[in-house]
Amino acid sequence: GKKTISPLADSRLIKKFGTYIDPIYKFKIFNKSITLKSSHKGAKVKSILKGRIVFAEDSGGMLGRVVIIEHANQLHTIYAKLARLAPGIHVGKEVRVGSVLGKVNKSLMFEVTKNNKHMNPLKLIRL
Repeated sequence: GKKTISPLADSRLIKKFGTYIDPIYKFKIFNKSITLKSSHKGAKVKSILKGRIVFAEDSGGMLGRVVIIEHANQLHTIYAKLARLAPGIHVGKEVRVGSVLGKVNKSLMFEVTKNNKHMNPLKLIRL
């Protein structure tokens, strides 16, 4: 189908979706997300599709603040490593394409699932 906006404008892809070989340990890893590096600190992260927020909190770990949005057709988008959430971002909130979810310092981990299976986010977004 038609592609939508990138969750992080002016960013570049630094980690791809799919299988890759770990550079240090030399074993195969399946990466379920993509990582986008922002062009500047404090870059805004935006929703790529309209939907409803089903998770929005600090995960307390490597993932930092995480927002998960439920869309039509069993599709979910996951935005992780947010430095902070935008005001008013909470579970139950309806968002539009381009709604600001929060900001990142360096990079955004972005995942997409359809019917609970991971899919390549680059099939959905333009970089």
